[in-house]
Amino acid sequence: MTTTARRAALDRLARQLDTPTPSVPGQLAMQIKAAEDKPPKVCEYGNPRCGAVPVRHYIGGFFCADHPAGRPAPRPTTEQE
Repeated sequence: MTTTARRAALDRLARQLDTPTPSVPGQLAMQIKAAEDKPPKVCEYGNPRCGAVPVRHYIGGFFCADHPAGRPAPRPTTEQE
């Protein structure tokens, strides 16, 4: 339950919040450019690059599901006789 005093205080507060703020000298409104469209991220594995999309971000860069970071491609083993 709100009392009349509390309701009056809330009304005063609402009116204070609704009033526009005074302009501050030296503060200007700036026009901000819209964000530019960027090309999608591609897999950074290999040379030349794999280039697959979609990719996930890892510490070492962006990689696709076939080339997850931290799991290098298996090297062919040579059997020694």
